[in-house]
Amino acid sequence: MLEALYWNTSITRELVIKPGGTDTYSRTRLQITPTGTLTNVSRYFLYNRQGTHATIQGATVVKRNDDLVLYRTTEAAPRVVDVVKGQLSNGFLSPYTEFDVWGSGRAEHVTFTLSRPAHFPKATIFIGWQKFHVKPGTSARFACTSAASPFVMPVRSLSEIGDEFDRPVIVKLTGLRAAPSGSVPLKPGCVQLAP
Repeated sequence: MLEALYWNTSITRELVIKPGGTDTYSRTRLQITPTGTLTNVSRYFLYNRQGTHATIQGATVVKRNDDLVLYRTTEAAPRVVDVVKGQLSNGFLSPYTEFDVWGSGRAEHVTFTLSRPAHFPKATIFIGWQKFHVKPGTSARFACTSAASPFVMPVRSLSEIGDEFDRPVIVKLTGLRAAPSGSVPLKPGCVQLAP
């Protein structure tokens, strides 16, 4: 991303998702409304997938180059469905991650799956304040309810392993999506679903 910012003169500003950006001097925040609408992006915008995953609607992918994705808006106001702060482009979560989910509006409930590679010990993971275990070579499905909307939940773990680039990761995340209220806990928190 630093190379793109330096060499590509068509990139005129960097919008950052808290907690930071490529450049320590970048202070312009990406503005996301309570329903997920992006209010300060241009018709064309470049998204850096290195360390934060986002699902974007109302924009189409023009080109991909490693972790950089060029989008062109197809609607007056594109929107994010979800943002996973701390998810690498290979799908693995870093030891300190946060899920933000808007779904099709203001989601409070989500489901997702966490997987641990077979040749590592089990992972102890805190989803919010709750402790769960993901055994090696298995996948575990979860259903969670947030105290507020949009859905926000921290995920933490000290069960670090190295990925193919020796970056510290814990588990792979798949299938993150907003869910109907009947399929998740009534109170804020998470449950591990039966396989």
